[in-house]
Amino acid sequence: MRFSVIIPVYNKADTICSAVESIYSQTFNDYEIIIVNDGSSDNLDEALFSINGPKLRLINQNNGGVSVARNTGVSNARGDYVCFLDADDLWKPNHLEILNGLIEKYPKSEAFVTSHEVVLPNENSIHSSHELKDYDEDFETDDFLGLLNSTSYSVVHTNSVCAKREMLKKNGIRFEPGIKIGEDTDVWYRLGLKNNVAVSKIETTVYRREFSTATRQSFHVQNWIFCFRLADILSDNEISDKKKDSVLNLIDRYKMTSSREYMLDRDRKKAKEVLSEVRYKKGKRYILTLIFTFLPYPLCELLLNNRY
Repeated sequence: MRFSVIIPVYNKADTICSAVESIYSQTFNDYEIIIVNDGSSDNLDEALFSINGPKLRLINQNNGGVSVARNTGVSNARGDYVCFLDADDLWKPNHLEILNGLIEKYPKSEAFVTSHEVVLPNENSIHSSHELKDYDEDFETDDFLGLLNSTSYSVVHTNSVCAKREMLKKNGIRFEPGIKIGEDTDVWYRLGLKNNVAVSKIETTVYRREFSTATRQSFHVQNWIFCFRLADILSDNEISDKKKDSVLNLIDRYKMTSSREYMLDRDRKKAKEVLSEVRYKKGKRYILTLIFTFLPYPLCELLLNNRY
């Protein structure tokens, strides 16, 4: 079997059907669907009854969080490659076909990413492919984190990532239990540290932010699990100096993001404190973030909340 599609779900009976139906609409059909019910208390079973099929397996477990649910899915996967779809998002019909094309074209890669569309509550959209306008329609990189540093908006999203199952098992890469913010990027970035990543500019997934139950939460970088791995990353002889430098740059970027989020929380002291920890104090992003820490809160909120 080519793909195992893992869907963690917690109280998403209202959107799970459209998510699953977007998988059934794929033009590439060698896959299985693993839905991990993470202790839902809504009518999920009733919602799934009408779409139950031979490709779908439902695993019920006590509520343990999205990381535990995804890990359960990976442990039960039978496909050579694992993909992920959140229960309130969608795949476009060509998603698995594009991924399969990347797998065949770039045999050195063990992780694969397609571009995605973000649908905002105001019905506007963000297109991650716009960040890759200077690249070929598809390409392979040996410094995925360096690629992320070169874009102003992230080109990776959970729904668009695919990884070789045996590689995940071999390297012991799992989602960190108990983490609610950044548990997914922690995995994708670790994948990019030791593997080539093949990327497609074709947008094959839709992140429907209007259906997300997550409100704006301060993404303070000190709590991002990937940052706690920095010492291990820097001491790992299998990771090149080039990639280590990319990690340091990426963490700087998240510190700047964290500083801006502290300003939205009206905590100027913490905003300045975390910004002072940035290693490379240069560039447009750093200068703008520094300016934000001196602005009146209402003006800062106006500018930051209208980024999209």
